[in-house]
Amino acid sequence: MNTPAARPAPYAHAMAIAAITLFSAKPIFIKWAFAHGIDASQLMMLRLLMAAPLFALAGLWVVRNHRSTLRDVGIAAGLGVLGSYISGLLDMTGLMYINAQLERMLLFTYPIFTVLLSWVIYKRRPSRAIYLCIVMTYAGLALMFSNDLSQQGEGVITGTLLVLASALLFALYMVLSRAPIQRMGAIPFTAVAMLSSTLVMGVHQGLLAPGQLSLAHLTGYSPEVYGLTAGLAVFCTFIPALLGSEAVRQLGPEQVSLLGNGGPVITTALAVLLLNETFTPWHAAGMGMILAGLWLLQHPPAALIAARS
Repeated sequence: MNTPAARPAPYAHAMAIAAITLFSAKPIFIKWAFAHGIDASQLMMLRLLMAAPLFALAGLWVVRNHRSTLRDVGIAAGLGVLGSYISGLLDMTGLMYINAQLERMLLFTYPIFTVLLSWVIYKRRPSRAIYLCIVMTYAGLALMFSNDLSQQGEGVITGTLLVLASALLFALYMVLSRAPIQRMGAIPFTAVAMLSSTLVMGVHQGLLAPGQLSLAHLTGYSPEVYGLTAGLAVFCTFIPALLGSEAVRQLGPEQVSLLGNGGPVITTALAVLLLNETFTPWHAAGMGMILAGLWLLQHPPAALIAARS
């Protein structure tokens, strides 16, 4: 028997794929912006300031017919700080040390973290495929990491650790956000989460670099920086955040995270074409192992499924 919740599933899958595709372009915009002299915290601040009015309008438009409890608003705000401010800043800072291909492959290990965290928090025990997936994924990452380390130096270690920490925190955000999204709705939740991260990022900048919040500083960047940041705010933040939250509400965090397998391929193609990054046999082998591991996690053999019980 079909339930009402099951009917929009095809649209939910399409929303998840669209969100993943747009998120995959994020490191390209970031790398372009870095080339114009802006650093990670400045770019993060400018991006959130540009996206904040959009989230505020979306939230106000929805909240007229929907009231959320103060508790849920507080949870959404806290998760926004975790999943957007902390995780996003770690990821953006990591991109200052590593190329876009490695960053995306590292970040897209979050499905593994999502499954493991769901096991710990919700007692959803995974099949044994998770172990083989972990071996294959991190063996592939080791290939890419070792190649980039030999070519680019020890900064790759710093960038890798930063992005892995970002992936872990984003997975925690995905796992914890499903319940409040179900209660609040995707748009109000996302609006509160992103506005809270903007506020905390403003406090961050105010404490560490107060001069960067002055009107003169905020209006002193080049037109290229504003154009790239606007693209980052609209197409790689606002739109995919709303689509992704709605997909999580309908499909759950595990399913949405596993649909992201194609994201690194999109980023790699864009990085090679638009950033002139090299794509070596080591990158190809590493990416193949990672994507095969994530596919195995999504489509475990029957023998491994049976081991779940």
